[in-house]
Amino acid sequence: MGSMNEQAQPKLMICGDGPVARELLKRLGERWLVTLVGPGGAATERAVSTFAGTARGVAGDPSSPVVLEEAGLASQDYVLALGPDDQVNLAVVQAASEAKVGHILAIYYEAVNRELFSQCGAEALLASAALARELHHFLQNPGVRVSPLALGQGAVLEMDTGEAPHLVGRLAGSLRGRDWRLSGLVRGERLVLPSANERIQAGDRLVMLGQADMFSQICADLSCGLPGFPLSWGHTLLVVLTPKDPDQHEGLLTEGLFWALNSRVEQTIILCRGEQSGFQDLLDEWPAAASVRVESVPEGLLDHARRLCEEEKVGLVVLGKYEPTWLSSLGRGALMDLAESLCAPVVFSGGTAPYRKILVPFDGGPKAEAALEVAAEVAQQTGGELSTALVEEPEFIRGGDGDAWLEKARARAKEMAHGQKLKLAEVSLQGNPVHQISAISGDYDLMVVGGSSRGRGLFSPNVGEHLAQKAACSVLVVAEKG
Repeated sequence: MGSMNEQAQPKLMICGDGPVARELLKRLGERWLVTLVGPGGAATERAVSTFAGTARGVAGDPSSPVVLEEAGLASQDYVLALGPDDQVNLAVVQAASEAKVGHILAIYYEAVNRELFSQCGAEALLASAALARELHHFLQNPGVRVSPLALGQGAVLEMDTGEAPHLVGRLAGSLRGRDWRLSGLVRGERLVLPSANERIQAGDRLVMLGQADMFSQICADLSCGLPGFPLSWGHTLLVVLTPKDPDQHEGLLTEGLFWALNSRVEQTIILCRGEQSGFQDLLDEWPAAASVRVESVPEGLLDHARRLCEEEKVGLVVLGKYEPTWLSSLGRGALMDLAESLCAPVVFSGGTAPYRKILVPFDGGPKAEAALEVAAEVAQQTGGELSTALVEEPEFIRGGDGDAWLEKARARAKEMAHGQKLKLAEVSLQGNPVHQISAISGDYDLMVVGGSSRGRGLFSPNVGEHLAQKAACSVLVVAEKG
């Protein structure tokens, strides 16, 4: 086992000790770890004292890379450049960008300088009296942008459906609260003034009008921050009773309904063979039973599952552990082929729910990153512990880049965990990836594997396929369409 890489309280560095910084510090809750970099003296001390939690003041020039480095720039999750001068703030932004800080925001005073800040990957706001409120909203959720309406009591809030995939398909008329309402949709290049019966579509940007401090209320009403898995694929859960032995159905149904309760799907469909539908007593015990429907077919179970995936916008499919008979009938690369044909992530149930420990084989590649993103959202939903498995293969297989590959993959996993604000454990292994990861899979409740049916899986050819077949726990396959 490797060491635990933990994401504790979010770390925030504020460069500048002026009135905007002081007003923001008054608003921040104690959960933040704050470092304030300012010239020092009474102004810096006064700014630090306004924060309700523990803040560290660092005296020095915020535009100095040396000062920022000594203040711990590289370890920050957020950096705000709030100095009184564009050149100082631009120097802070450049240093934070080079240190690969995840979220950077700056204020600017000359409109011609906006593009310079954007080129460094920073959000940039024109200095105004309402900045403290906007900065606070940015720190609560960088994906949501709030714009003040002059100096009045109203505000316009914009939210991308990518930040709230569970809203896709909702009626526009249902998106309103006591002090706010949906006033428009930015759809592609045009603004839509929606009727009450207009359905929210993927890619829409929602425009809400309400009181100036409506952010918290909107997030409460709309469940901001709800993990997008599997809702970004679809709002229906499909459980397919592939085992012919009815004695195996209870464990599969239990795992399927575990997903129904934790993922906020709107409905669950249970697909079974005609002679295997006698499990209503089990369904009646579950709180999610009201949103479950059962469909039985005499034959062609998987073909019917594919049709349902297309018709019902299925976001997740739960199948029984593959049996040699139907696995061999699917051909080489069977599981990846099957996952791709269903056009949705697939859980091959091992009966190991609830998922207290989640494992992701990780090599830093796109498929592994997709799997880690999904696993992080599952961990958020279930409260499970998340681990990555990095396998160092023999030098004659991988070549001379073993150490470089490991460090690059390890750094990428840390970066993704920081973005999700999750604790991440690392399991370091040596040898054959399939053998090594399969050997420890019994210590976990869920393995999340990325891959495709095209030539390569993780690390080496067909590894994703073999891991899905040999794991001793449930396996969630996030397959890329070939």
